[in-house]
Amino acid sequence: MSEKKEKESEKKKKITLAHIMVSRCDIGVEIYAKSKVIEEFIKKTYGGDTMAGTAIWNTGHRLYKKPNAVQHPTIEATRHTPTLGGAERNELVDGSEMLNMSFLRIVGLSEGVKVKFRGLYRETDIAGIAQSINEGIKNLFKEYNTPTCYEIEVTTEK
Repeated sequence: MSEKKEKESEKKKKITLAHIMVSRCDIGVEIYAKSKVIEEFIKKTYGGDTMAGTAIWNTGHRLYKKPNAVQHPTIEATRHTPTLGGAERNELVDGSEMLNMSFLRIVGLSEGVKVKFRGLYRETDIAGIAQSINEGIKNLFKEYNTPTCYEIEVTTEK
């Protein structure tokens, strides 16, 4: 296969999971997120039930509600540990370096949503948060949305 065809083949395998913009705003950090892929994944995984968003965001957004039987996934990233929990917190990053990515559970993510978090953030903080969100989303799909199947054969002696 020629090098050009290999590169074209690689391009076809890539999909855009989300469009995210992290920027400084009047009260701290604003995150714009848009993703049909993530909204469909969350809706399927969480069952589609919604709940009123918390007062911390004051946006009127509804969130996909996590069923008790479903745990928020643990997502690996280099700088922060992203979590889909934390909708009740007004912190983007807490003292234990947990990154609040619960904005990915907002109903309407496929159309685009904005949330703001209060605080003082340096440019390097914002860059690190953006990098962790990027890594977190990639790892969320790698770990929890990649088709996996194990076939086992159970045997015993008579």
